[in-house]
Amino acid sequence: EGALFGLFKADETELTEENAILTAESGEDGVFIFENVPYGKWLVKELKSAEGFLPNDETYPAVVDENAEVIEIEAVNDRIPEIGTQASVEGKKEISATEVFTLEDTVSYMHLIPGKEYVLKGVLMDKATGEPMLIDGEEIRSEAAFIPEEPSGEIVVPFTFDSKFIKEETDIVVFENLYCDGKELAVHADIEDENQTVKVKVPEIGTKAYVNGGKEAAAKGEITIEDTVSYQNLTPGKEYVIRGILMNKATGNPFTVDEQEVTAKTIFTPETAEGETTVSFTFHADGITEKTDIVVFEGIYREGTEIAVHADINDDGQTVKIIPPVPNIPQTGDNSNLGFWLGLGAIALGGVISTAVILIKKKKDDENE
Repeated sequence: EGALFGLFKADETELTEENAILTAESGEDGVFIFENVPYGKWLVKELKSAEGFLPNDETYPAVVDENAEVIEIEAVNDRIPEIGTQASVEGKKEISATEVFTLEDTVSYMHLIPGKEYVLKGVLMDKATGEPMLIDGEEIRSEAAFIPEEPSGEIVVPFTFDSKFIKEETDIVVFENLYCDGKELAVHADIEDENQTVKVKVPEIGTKAYVNGGKEAAAKGEITIEDTVSYQNLTPGKEYVIRGILMNKATGNPFTVDEQEVTAKTIFTPETAEGETTVSFTFHADGITEKTDIVVFEGIYREGTEIAVHADINDDGQTVKIIPPVPNIPQTGDNSNLGFWLGLGAIALGGVISTAVILIKKKKDDENE
């Protein structure tokens, strides 16, 4: 119902509604009728398809050569195909930005013609911007050609991308277009559709540093800084590397011992997306001659790519203090050795008095002579 057809002279080249001799619209039963058509050669063409159907571009010739002749024409319209999508990664709707993933978009379709070739073309979209998502500057596109055996069914369109380049939480939405013979037949592109969406969460780390079990240590002998690294949004069962370096807070440069930077790393495989691991830094502190605030910087890597970093020079949680020993040198106003100095002074004073007594006695002896 609702398809519009036009009747045209056989030599008409502009088959439009304006140039039609007669027009007729199909009724509920899909039938359209032209009546009182004069003798001659004619063309019949669909001018507008019924709602929910694809246009029919065929032209149907007809010849009327006797009175009250009935000519039957059958014009076939295909239903407009419909598609829907269900996107996931390994069956999950949330992933962490740590791997090369293959997002699978399961496309359901209806009203296709069995035996004809169709092509699905898709692109991954960034929900926040409404623009194609870029990975290392490139759009992520995919397509799949198929020949359905039934009018309805499903097909999977895969999209492979390296999520390690994603540096902020992102909702990925899959847009799909269906083509046949180069013509677009159906589109499913709803930026708000949760079925088309996969959420990517970005790994995060935090650190808490201690030296010899506390936040301060004397600069003496070998000392160890242990940095407890907490992590979130990792992929369980995958191997990660944490690399750390000690920084001098006063200079903002790497802390050095014998002109060598102090670094450390640990390799681990988390069982859960969230947890903790420890990185240890051991060095000799005898050469430290002034109080030093040491800050631990950490980065976490997956397959050689940095996926998260924690490097805040002002973070007290990442900071420990190394304090050099106080030199044992007496100073003015220092009463720690007061008894020693008083005793030494008394001995000296006694010597002076004894010398004076001897001199006085000797002088009296001289006078008596």
